[in-house]
Amino acid sequence: MLTDLHLLSPNDGNMAFLANASSSYTSPWESLAAVNDGKKDGNNISHWGTWGHEGAEEWVQYEWPQGASIRSSNLVLWSDGGGIKPPTQIVYSYIPADSGTDEWITAGTITEGIKVVEHTPAESFNPYTFDWVLNVKALRVTLTKQSRAGDNGVGLWEWEVHQAISSPDREAPVTPTGVAPSILDGDDGKLIGVTTEMEYKKEGEEEYIAIAGIEVTGLTVGKYYVRYMKTGSLSASLDKEVVIPEGQTQEQAAPDASGWVISHANSDTDIKGIIEGLDDTMEYRKLGEEDYTPVTGSSINDLEPGSYQIRYAATDSLKASPPVTVDIRNEAKADREAPTAEGLVITPPTAAGGNDGRIENVTVDMECRKADQGGYMPVSGSSIEGLEAFSYELRYAGTDMSNPSPAILIVVPDGTKQEQSQPSSAEVKAVNVSAAGAKDGKITGVSPAMEYRLVGMDAGSWNAITGTEVAGLGNGIYEVRYKETATHYASQSLTVVISNPVINPKPTETPSSTDAPVSVTTPSPVPENIKVEGNWIKIVAPKTDTKTGKAKGAPIRQEDLNKALEHVKANSSNIKTIMVDIPKAEGAHSYAVELPAAALTAAHANIKIEINTEFGTVAVPSNLLKYVSGAKNVELSLSRLDTVKLHSDVKSVIASRPVIAFVVQLDGEEIATLNAPVEIRLPYTPDVEELANSKYLTVSYVAANSTFVQLLNGKYDSALQAMVFPAANTGQYAVVYTKKFFNDVIKDSWYAPAVETMASKGFIDGTSATSFSPEQKVTRGEYLAWLVRTLDLKTELNTTFSDMKRTDLYYEEIGIAKALGIAMGSNGSFYPEMEIARQDLAVLTMRALRAVGKTEQTRTAEDLKRFTDAANVAKYATDDMAGMVRMGFINGRSNVTLSPGGTTTRAEAAQVLYKIFSQL
Repeated sequence: MLTDLHLLSPNDGNMAFLANASSSYTSPWESLAAVNDGKKDGNNISHWGTWGHEGAEEWVQYEWPQGASIRSSNLVLWSDGGGIKPPTQIVYSYIPADSGTDEWITAGTITEGIKVVEHTPAESFNPYTFDWVLNVKALRVTLTKQSRAGDNGVGLWEWEVHQAISSPDREAPVTPTGVAPSILDGDDGKLIGVTTEMEYKKEGEEEYIAIAGIEVTGLTVGKYYVRYMKTGSLSASLDKEVVIPEGQTQEQAAPDASGWVISHANSDTDIKGIIEGLDDTMEYRKLGEEDYTPVTGSSINDLEPGSYQIRYAATDSLKASPPVTVDIRNEAKADREAPTAEGLVITPPTAAGGNDGRIENVTVDMECRKADQGGYMPVSGSSIEGLEAFSYELRYAGTDMSNPSPAILIVVPDGTKQEQSQPSSAEVKAVNVSAAGAKDGKITGVSPAMEYRLVGMDAGSWNAITGTEVAGLGNGIYEVRYKETATHYASQSLTVVISNPVINPKPTETPSSTDAPVSVTTPSPVPENIKVEGNWIKIVAPKTDTKTGKAKGAPIRQEDLNKALEHVKANSSNIKTIMVDIPKAEGAHSYAVELPAAALTAAHANIKIEINTEFGTVAVPSNLLKYVSGAKNVELSLSRLDTVKLHSDVKSVIASRPVIAFVVQLDGEEIATLNAPVEIRLPYTPDVEELANSKYLTVSYVAANSTFVQLLNGKYDSALQAMVFPAANTGQYAVVYTKKFFNDVIKDSWYAPAVETMASKGFIDGTSATSFSPEQKVTRGEYLAWLVRTLDLKTELNTTFSDMKRTDLYYEEIGIAKALGIAMGSNGSFYPEMEIARQDLAVLTMRALRAVGKTEQTRTAEDLKRFTDAANVAKYATDDMAGMVRMGFINGRSNVTLSPGGTTTRAEAAQVLYKIFSQL
């Protein structure tokens, strides 16, 4: 099953799987493809060698057109004890990803300790870690031969190149914070939130300084870098950039005008205004002017009529004070009464922070300004428009006959605050504590726009978030929300659960980080109706509730699970399976089992609990409730629904096929979304037509509005005689028979089964509801989207090609392929509308198969020799074209021609994917 794949990197982080390999020379009987086929165990595997080629050196090269970030390499050298000998020197070189000249730069040289044992790959590993992470478009390893002669060569079993992945315990620290000096240009700034495991340096300095306590004092303004120090087994972590801001200047109160003496101006006698009682720490300006002028002495003289603002000037340690406004009247003119606020209509902005507020019923002989901010503006009509929430001064303007009136203060209130969306559960995640009682849990994916609190605390207990994660948390249920702002209410909160860690069920052994959590409890008496036999837990005689039709036995205890685990062996995927058997109960329409919630809160799905009932089997992974904490019990139930009671729209689709309901309850409360999918196996006996065409049998999720959502990977398993499907949500699931027909697909044609099956599964599309256009050429975008769907590839989209828009038909599928390194494109573009060449189809397909770990048969250019046009296959596509031919996914245009540059019809593309799907 490919249901739960979330592929963000190639197998084991080995970037070689996604590289295009080339070499200086490959002996005709050797295989260049062997160097990145993933095979390095045993001595009966393919290898690359250069026997028969003269020269002092040989090289192998990996290319990633889209670029790769790499940290280390491992050369598995091959020697046959004859002509293939160990190299005397190994040199790594690379072309930087941003290089415009494609010049090679040496990354490392090895002359000692080269390890190779004849015919033994397991003892011929040569790991090498580069001094720093390399961002490259190409990487080359050059091997110096023991002699230049052609009877002396070098060889490789495998060449692994591992991507740069930060080890989780060496990520940059998140707690360090900068504290500003107490004054401007001070030297008492601090770094807080640090530990003795860290070191720091100021920007521009070379050496880091070890931190001796929980803070670093005596620091000046600037940018600092803090990281975890290197230890014996771990390299230094990434840096946390911390800024110590400038110290804050202090506030000053506005001047006290009570002792000022004001002499007004008179235009008839040419007397100017004077303001006395000031000092030279002040400055002034006339309303409407930009700059302040320093006060010299104790007065301001020669003032024209008007309004003046006076304030204390700013100093090195003090901010300028708020101003005091003084009016100098012209005593030759009449004074006028202030306007009245009676009759004015004040309308706030429609939304908080808006600027469409109004003051209505004003007159054109008035003027207005923001309180204490700039000059007055004349009123031009009966209303003043475009106002934000603020205090405004309104007065009658001066005229030839009168002074401006005193101003009245009008307050325009703010508008209504807006709602905010809840934080995204896809981004905000919990990191569990490492041990019970520890305080190293985290909430990640947050931002400074959010705040958090422990559930149950009082309304005022919200804590501000200052970075992208909250650290130092204990286990518990937390709420995260967007903070209230001047324009928005606080959002609804998102519940995040930090759980206790996984505990090994055998307390005498060293705890394993991969076992499911097992609570430490005092064993209770074993219920008589629960029997543990090996890895089976058998519920004896479940009782049916006559009102609900639910059959439920005694709860399964943690000690029952522990006992069963003692008899379980992990399978090849390191998964242990506990079997739970619920026998048939008379009159039951539903079967339920109760488990301790802690049994399903593991970080990994390394334990599976299979619950068998007459209605079907539910396989539940141990990480089903990964982010749940505080719940005591979980009840899982599987019901067979009475089709007579279903909606008519549902009955018209399912006919007589079964519909089941899967329900999960936590302490009696039903939940809808699961952290991990469960696998449901629903017994089903197909009729004659369905059995003959079982590939069209599938399962659909029945939504609340009675619409069907087809599952891409639900299928009929003839060996189990059951429909098998993943359920990512609780709810109703129905068996459906979906055989899709197209009017232009010829019955019994070679491609009809492929087209009808893949279209019925939802993997490929028609050109309309009734047409498939089988002879039409398939485009690059169509084929890649079909490929991604067929393999059920999933990942988070982080970037896309420059010629793809979010509204494009295949935007998501092509974005997934790019994120997984399957689609490289050219010059940042993918050209989705172009017809795809057969060799490019082969390259995309083989990259996708490698990404999902599909085992490839050994393939080389030898597989193409029967085709007369094999030489026309591009170098980058040779191995992948050979792989497609050998695996039977692609055929020649004839027995002797391959046509690598030719196009592919939609029917041919459907056939390729049908062959792949049939082998999954």
